[in-house]
Amino acid sequence: MQSQNDNMSQVEWHHGLKEIPVKVDIQVKPWTTGGESEYYFPGVGSGQRSDDVNSPYGGIVYKYSKESVVLYAPNRHDGYPSGYAVYTGGSNWNGPIQQAESNVSVRIRVWGQQHFPEPDFFTNWTSINIGNVMKEIHHQLEAQPEYVVLQIKLGNTKCIADGIGYVMALGDQMKYNKWGGVLYGYDNSTIRIWTNTIGGSLFYAKDGWGISNESFTEGYYRIFAWSSLTSDRGQTTLKMALPFINSTSRDFEIELDPTIDLECDFIDVRIRETALEGSNTRGSNFGYLFKATGGVQNTLQNNSYSGVVYSYSSTAVRVWYPSVEDKVHYFIFIDKTFGGNTSVATHADLVITVFRPAGICRYISTAVTKETTTPEERTPLDKNINAASHQKKETTQLCTRRHIR
Repeated sequence: MQSQNDNMSQVEWHHGLKEIPVKVDIQVKPWTTGGESEYYFPGVGSGQRSDDVNSPYGGIVYKYSKESVVLYAPNRHDGYPSGYAVYTGGSNWNGPIQQAESNVSVRIRVWGQQHFPEPDFFTNWTSINIGNVMKEIHHQLEAQPEYVVLQIKLGNTKCIADGIGYVMALGDQMKYNKWGGVLYGYDNSTIRIWTNTIGGSLFYAKDGWGISNESFTEGYYRIFAWSSLTSDRGQTTLKMALPFINSTSRDFEIELDPTIDLECDFIDVRIRETALEGSNTRGSNFGYLFKATGGVQNTLQNNSYSGVVYSYSSTAVRVWYPSVEDKVHYFIFIDKTFGGNTSVATHADLVITVFRPAGICRYISTAVTKETTTPEERTPLDKNINAASHQKKETTQLCTRRHIR
């Protein structure tokens, strides 16, 4: 894929499951040379800005159905061509390196319900709209779930978006519909879901993303939660406090032991709201876990926003986060327009879990390179032809469970 290219900024792949996946994993690989090309960024659950403002942003947005997965890279519609397929925030975000990449290869992995254990808690499809107050659902488990999926059915379509754990919308656009996403977090008793009460959408891939114009303000949600995703503890979990104190670039690259199988394993990076050590002041979402993401969408100094961005290789995880010391940017930020008082966190735990599930992982490898593909060789989606049909390679991969000692 390529940002700022009508022929390569939006593509659809058919996954062949013939059911709504429980887990969709997007692996975005920059075309840079050297060690940077060995790190994969995850997909982004929703666009949170348009191209109306001349400031950089990035990420690969995705949605899916029981037939296919659709990806959107930043692409100018009527504003500024300032978006990248991979973007880590430049000098305004802390991290190991700065990356802004237009050309990427993408691999999609999907798991169906038969590939996961039965959830310990789930809900049926329930209506959700922009303007709803916060929803709080008691999951009735005895501890914090090990893994939680929030799926959003978009309007009356068959398309699904995943919930998000960050707010990066541009301040002036918060009251309009030029951003999107359903925010969620969870602790040992409840799962909380937020939509904005004055603007936005459940999912946004419109002005500044791909070649279509998609924005939904009504839909349905459902939740899956697992107390333990793998019965033999076939996983590795790392926890560390944020922000890093007196940090160097090395601190933002966390080594993994054992290493990740990039075809079978999947990684889940979350942020748990904490408080300053010794402080008696706790935020309203203290202890709640929120998802990290795969691209920075806001770097404006006078805007409040939040999030942790990550990439990973088979041996390490890299993380980026905004400068929380200025008390304008945060690890977790839930504006008062989501209902209630503004909730922020400048201290958090970074929680990294590598899952090694048993079962079949079905993936579609795009294997796109500069040497074999040019923009003229791709077919735009608006001609109703699979834009990658002559390049995709579908593989059914058996993922064996491994014991962690």
